Amino acid sequence: METLQILQQREFRILAAAAGISELYGMGGGEPLSQQEVMYGLHELVQRGVLAGDGQEFMFCEPFRTIFHALKDADRLLVVTGRGQDMQDFCIYQGEKPVLLEESRQDADAVRVGVYEPEALYELLEERGFLPRAYVPMDIALLQKEEELTEALTKQTRAYLEKSLQADLPEEAEEQIIARYLLYDLKREQKREPFKAFYLLENPCNYWIAEKDSQTLSYLQYDQQTLYEKILASLR
Repeated sequence: METLQILQQREFRILAAAAGISELYGMGGGEPLSQQEVMYGLHELVQRGVLAGDGQEFMFCEPFRTIFHALKDADRLLVVTGRGQDMQDFCIYQGEKPVLLEESRQDADAVRVGVYEPEALYELLEERGFLPRAYVPMDIALLQKEEELTEALTKQTRAYLEKSLQADLPEEAEEQIIARYLLYDLKREQKREPFKAFYLLENPCNYWIAEKDSQTLSYLQYDQQTLYEKILASLR
C-alpha cells in the first residue's frame, strides 16, 4: 500500500485539473476556483514538494504522479456510504490499481488519497465497517427464507429498492438499509448513473444483500465473502 496522502479540497481539485481530469465522482465539486487561486495553489504545491516546476510548467512528484495517473485512467468507480457508527464513507477508483479517496476525519476540508494493491480491497471494506461480521453462520442463516425478509421490509424500503439506482435514500428506509455500494462505469456514455448497486439490509436473523441493476432486483443471504466477491466481480 502506498502511504495515504492528505490534501486540502482546493489542492486536490487543482491537481486533478493539472492531470487532465475533467470530472470526478464521489466528492463535492465546490465553488469554481479563480485563475489567481489556481496559480497561487500551484506555487504552494511546488513549495511542498507535490509538484516541481519553474513557474511556467509543472510536473508531478511521486507519489502524486502515480496517484493522479491512476485516477485519470480508472474505468470503474465504487462509492460506499453507510449509516453505521463505525462506517467511514469512501470511494475506490479502479484501474490497474485501486485508488482510495475519502474525506479526512482529522483535517477540515481535506481528503485522503492513496494507491493500493488490488488485493487490498477486502481490507479497506472491512476496516471501514462495510463488511461486518454476520450474526450467525451461513447454514443457520439459510433457515430464513427470502419471503420472510421481504415481508419484514417496510413499504418505504421496498419502494426505494425498486426505484432508480441513483435515488436518494429516504429517512424512512434508513433503519433497514445500513449501507450502499454503488458502481459506475467511467468509460460509458451514461457514467453519471451507477450500473449496479448492492445494499446491506438489517434483519434480526442476519444481514441480507439486495443486488440491483437496471433490469433486476434480487436478494442474497449475507456473509463477508459473498458481498466482497460480488463487488469485486462488478469492478472488473
